[in-house]
Parts: sequence; structure tokens; C-alpha cells
Amino acid sequence: MRRGQPLLRCVLLSAALAAVASTPAASAAARGTYTDLHDFAGGVSDGVAPQASVTLDDLGNIYGTAASDAAGGLGVVFKLASDGTQTVLHSFSGSDGSAPLGGMVFMGTALYGTTSLGGANGDGVLFKLSENGNYEVLHNFSNNTDGRFAEGTLIRDKLGNLYGTASAGGTYDYGTVFKYGFDGTFTVLHAFHDVDGRYPSRGVVPDKDGNLYGATREGGDHDAGTVFKLAPNGQVTTLHSFSGWDGAYPYGRLDIDTDGNLYGATTNGGPNNVGTVFKVAPDGTFATLYTFTGDRHGGEPESDVLFAGGKVYGTTLVGGAQSCWCGVVYEITPAGKAKVLHAFTGTDGGGFSAGLVRRSHVFYGTTIAFGAHSKGVVFRLTKR
Repeated sequence: MRRGQPLLRCVLLSAALAAVASTPAASAAARGTYTDLHDFAGGVSDGVAPQASVTLDDLGNIYGTAASDAAGGLGVVFKLASDGTQTVLHSFSGSDGSAPLGGMVFMGTALYGTTSLGGANGDGVLFKLSENGNYEVLHNFSNNTDGRFAEGTLIRDKLGNLYGTASAGGTYDYGTVFKYGFDGTFTVLHAFHDVDGRYPSRGVVPDKDGNLYGATREGGDHDAGTVFKLAPNGQVTTLHSFSGWDGAYPYGRLDIDTDGNLYGATTNGGPNNVGTVFKVAPDGTFATLYTFTGDRHGGEPESDVLFAGGKVYGTTLVGGAQSCWCGVVYEITPAGKAKVLHAFTGTDGGGFSAGLVRRSHVFYGTTIAFGAHSKGVVFRLTKR
């Protein structure tokens, strides 16, 4: 299946996984205390199939998006209060966007995010949701000019500019990196054209000098994806082209440390063809930190990675508890030592999971499937 079309892939995955959602399984060597905070039930009053990282405020409230009717699009923005109360803040109607697959970012008291579909051109929107519930479409994506299928979490700089990626569309239909200025100006910073990669992954990360870094799922020297650098002057440099043996098809967003080293994961490739975790130094030096095995330790990591406390964290699509193979939450040290912090069992969530968000020693995330209603969960994982 073409990796430039992740929504269809996730819809099919959700339907397939739901068939075994009620099967309990023993957790594999968990190293964290796991709490299922919310089980999605479906419909516009709740949502279904959350596919994005959540956002936290200072009061302990959790905000996120759910694709709602997985077969038809639409979707919701939700709030999960610290007392467990869930509220839908906005239900997408199609004309104002549909199928939100990316996480949101706070700027002031407002949330900013994107949808992968819907809007004036059917190619998705960039939106603002104010604290008072006022919803505003800031930009309608247009396939051939500025991209379509924006599915990554936005980032913001100190001036209030927003940056993100569209996974397809643009001049060559291979995706774009864009900027939405604090003055309301929308700019395409780069349109991918095969040689430098195709279908950028779920967003970009900045360094202290204003460079943006990301990955593409396909393209490059071996058509297995790339890691790229986008300089403030618009110049794009390919830092690494995946060959398959060192990984293939990086799906999630990268993370960066204070020294400018990049960390990420590939969904496939590596010796076992179920993915790798990698590091790319600022000069382009590449190292494979860990090779997944696909068994109880997990495999096929599709989530964004999180670099925190000197270690890499993320989730996998498969592997874990034998009776379910619903994926795991993993930790990788710089030396390549791996720990399973939690193995999903189906009853507590599982399947494709978005990236983790960390607050002190506590992680928060979502899964697209499983849970009490087979429609995904929001979870908390406290590391032991």
C-alpha cells in the first residue's frame, strides 16, 4: 500500500484490529504503570480513531483530535479534563475541514491544527480554535499549489509563526513544507520533487539556528525515504537516504537534542524488515540505534519519536503481548539497549499509536484502535 495515503491504511487497520479487540492478553515485561484514561465510543459526541499526539495545558487537561467516522472522515477536537470528563470542543462538518490526523499546538490560549481533508478545496485546512470555542479556518489547502493531506503536528517559533508539512500535493504532488506567518501569510517553503524525497512525514523540528528537519517516507537514492534539512534560505540538503538495510519508510516525526542530533524511526527495513530507530548527527553521520524484531519487543514503529532524558521513546504498530500483537511503548538508550515500557493487550488500546507527550516522568498518548469500544483510547504511562 502506498505510504503517501496513510488515512486509508489506518482505516483498514482499524477495521482489522477491531475484530480481536476483545481478546485479553498478558503484558510483556512492562516497565511502567499504564492507565486507560478514555475509551472512544464513536460519533460526533465523542469521536473514534485518534491518530495524533495530544497536547497538554498547565492545569493537566488533555487536548487532541479524533478522525470520528473512520469510513467517512469528519472528526472532532476533544478535551479530556484532569477529572476524566471528556468534551467535544468542535465537530468538523466537511466545509470547515475533516479527518484531523495531526496534533495541535497552543499559541496563547488558542489551539492551532490542520485537517487532512475537507475545506473549500477538499484538500484540508489550517485552523484556529479559541478558548471561547470560536473556530476559524485560517487557510484552505489547494492540491497543486500548496499541498494537501496535512497530517503532522504544527510547531511554532518565538514570533508566532507556524510550520508544518503536507504529505502530498504541491508543485510536483510529492508534498510540501509550509509556514503560516503571524501576519496571516501562508508560504510554501519547499515542494518536494522526488530527488530530495517524496511524501514528508508528520511535521518538522527546528534547531536553534532556524533550520527545519524532517523525513520523507519515500524517494531518495534508494526510494526508501530520506532525512532532510531545510535552511532559512530555502536550501534543502539530504542528510541521509535510507537503503532498506538501515531502515525504510520513516513515517513519524523526528526529534532533536540540544546538540542538534536527530532521532527517528523507520516503519520497515533493517535486518528483520520491521523497522529501526536511528540517529543522524548535524554533519549527516548516520547510526542505527536499534533494530526491531517484530516479536514481544515490538515492530513497525509508525509514531513520532520523543527524545527525553537522553533516551528515545515511541510506540510500535505490532508486536508485544503474544495473544494480541497490538504494539508496545518502547524506550531506547543511546547504547541501543531497549525496554518495553508497556505492551498493549487490546482491552487497553493498541494498534497504530501517535507520538508520546511527556510531562516529568509521565507519558501521554493515543491508540487508533482497541479499548472498551474498539475505537481507540487516550492513555497515561508513568515510568517506573
